[in-house]
Amino acid sequence: WDVYNSSLFEIRKISVEGNREVKKGDILRRAGVRPGMSLVRISAGEIRDRIEKEPWIRDVRVVKEYPDKLRLIVSERKPLVSLRVGSAVFIVDKDGYVWKNSGKDRVLPEIRDLPVLKVEIGKRLKAKELKNALLCVGSMDRNIYELVVSLSAASVEGLTLQLSNGVLVSYGKATKTAKKNYVLGLILSQAHLKGEKLQRIDVRIASHPVINR
Repeated sequence: WDVYNSSLFEIRKISVEGNREVKKGDILRRAGVRPGMSLVRISAGEIRDRIEKEPWIRDVRVVKEYPDKLRLIVSERKPLVSLRVGSAVFIVDKDGYVWKNSGKDRVLPEIRDLPVLKVEIGKRLKAKELKNALLCVGSMDRNIYELVVSLSAASVEGLTLQLSNGVLVSYGKATKTAKKNYVLGLILSQAHLKGEKLQRIDVRIASHPVINR
C-alpha cells in the first residue's frame, strides 16, 4: 500500500505523439492528466475515451512507462477533401467525418453541389453522393489526386471532376476505380506528351473512354 501511494509513481513527464492537426494542449486538456498525478491510479481507458471525443482524433494509445512517464500516441483522421456549405468550409476524411477548416493554408479537392442540408462537426456524413466522391478521390494515386480542383457531386451517376489543367472528367459511380484511374492517367499522360489540349474525358465506361478535344 505504501508503494502504491508512493511519490515514486507521480507523473513527471507527459508526451504527445502523432498529432499534426490537433494541438498538444487541446489533447492534454481532453486527457485530464497533469504532472504530479499518480501513474498507478489513472485509468488508461478513461483517458483514451476523453481524448477520442476530439473530432479529428481517430484513436489513441495510452502507454504508462513506469515509474513516472505517460505517453499519449494519437492517430488523427487525414484530410481528404474540403466541403463548402454556405460560407463555411469544412474538411472531411475518407470515411466522411467532418471537421471545420482550421484556417490553415491547404489545397484539397472541393466537393460541390452536394445535396446535404446539415453538417455537424465530429459527425459522419452518410450521403451516398459524398461516399461516392470520397471513394473516387481516395482511390487515386498522388499524381491524379493533386490535379483535382473540385468534384460536382449532385448525384452518384453524375459525379464530375474539374482538373487544374482545365479538363472536365465524367467519372460517374466509383466502381472499377483502379481501371478508371489507370485509363484517366494514361489519357492525360499521352495528351501531355503530344501537347494536346483536352476539354473533356468520359471514363464512366472505362473500357470505352470518350475524349473531347
